Amino acid sequence: MKRILGRSGTGQATAWPPGIVQCLRGLPTDNSIEASRAEAEAVITDIVAKALKKAQIKPGDVDILVVNCSLFSPT
Repeated sequence: MKRILGRSGTGQATAWPPGIVQCLRGLPTDNSIEASRAEAEAVITDIVAKALKKAQIKPGDVDILVVNCSLFSPT
């Protein structure tokens, strides 16, 4: 994995998921549901917060939110 990512052409500003970062540091990865949920929560909440700020609306102003995400699918 480290060799593949090293040749991927990505730069220092690339944000890798925690599991990939652990792999790059030579640490064992955590593939548990809990780790996946925490990673998805961190990514999704950040994106939603930025979208709300950009649209200048509050979470209470949103009646329905439809999300299509393949990042985390526990079923």
